[in-house]
Amino acid sequence: MGALNRGDTDVVRAVLDCRARSVWTGKGENQAQWAVIRAALKLVEACEDYDRQLPDHVHSQEMLIDSYTGCRRLP
Repeated sequence: MGALNRGDTDVVRAVLDCRARSVWTGKGENQAQWAVIRAALKLVEACEDYDRQLPDHVHSQEMLIDSYTGCRRLP
């Protein structure tokens, strides 16, 4: 999906929302592909969140390690 590659998460979210309301949602092999796109969107959003928070934790190596071990691991 081009919007995901461009980092346009709003467009990706809108497409996924539209897809979720489709009568074809549970049909066909494309279902797995849509699941991959949803997972990729979650990953991109988590990385963006962590990237925004990173400057608050780079004042020392100890702060950076504590931040990573405390909450930076993806669920």
